[in-house]
Amino acid sequence: MTPQLEQLIKHYESLHDGDLTAIGLQPKMDCLGIWTEGWGAVIYDGNNRMVKGASNKALAVQFSKIKTEAEAQADLTNKVSRIEANVLAIVNKNVGLKQHQIDALTDFAYNCGVGSLQSSTALRLINKGNLNGIDALIKWNKGQDTKGNLVELPGLTARRKSEIHLFKTGEVKFFN
Repeated sequence: MTPQLEQLIKHYESLHDGDLTAIGLQPKMDCLGIWTEGWGAVIYDGNNRMVKGASNKALAVQFSKIKTEAEAQADLTNKVSRIEANVLAIVNKNVGLKQHQIDALTDFAYNCGVGSLQSSTALRLINKGNLNGIDALIKWNKGQDTKGNLVELPGLTARRKSEIHLFKTGEVKFFN
């Protein structure tokens, strides 16, 4: 994991601690109701389903594994390594992307999932050699509210702008 990628992820994820009164890191529910731990890692139950909703806090605590910053860092390093390997597998090698461009795509995949990157217009265009296709990532700035409506999330808009900026310039810049 490059310093730029780590900086980007940590800026937008922050170290999740949902209960500052308890010792150690505690699960935290994100703005879409998904329980996370560490640096934004989704918590899954025993059936490999995302733990969601305020009523499932006890379940999130039960299945959370990360209790220290060192464990959060180890989890982040491991996840990013796996995600970057998956990104490299779906990127057209003939396009010759630079590391900062891989970093931008890896951040997107860390946040939205490798499957989302794989099905994105941005990757389709990039794989055809159109590097300006990265601009299509901006469309991935929405989430479902509690009523199931798709709403723009300012934090995701800022993150997409940061990913696009990193891809185009090699520089980390925050838009929030």
